[in-house]
Amino acid sequence: MGQEQDPEQGQKQEGQPLNQEQQQGQQQSGQQNLPSQQPEPTPKPMPEPDWNSLESTVETLHEEWNNYEPSARADGAMNETIYDFEKQLISLTEQIMARNEEKTLTAANSLYS
Repeated sequence: MGQEQDPEQGQKQEGQPLNQEQQQGQQQSGQQNLPSQQPEPTPKPMPEPDWNSLESTVETLHEEWNNYEPSARADGAMNETIYDFEKQLISLTEQIMARNEEKTLTAANSLYS
């Protein structure tokens, strides 16, 4: 009684100071539990939208839609569906022209949902 079992050193007296080897072992095991000391990578800045390219793309979307719309009607597309798509396409165009990044993303998502 009053003694603790140390698997590496056999028995030792309770309250006895640790020898140098035991202290190093505790320090090493403590260091293994510490989080990595490497600096976190600096986040890259978000790229700016290429508004000119987006304007060109939305213009092409309008042209393609105008070419496709008669086929959609002939294939039985509902007037409400056509109207909603045109409304969303106009909204996307307005947001691109206003250079509003967040609303442009929202309008683009709405156009295809």
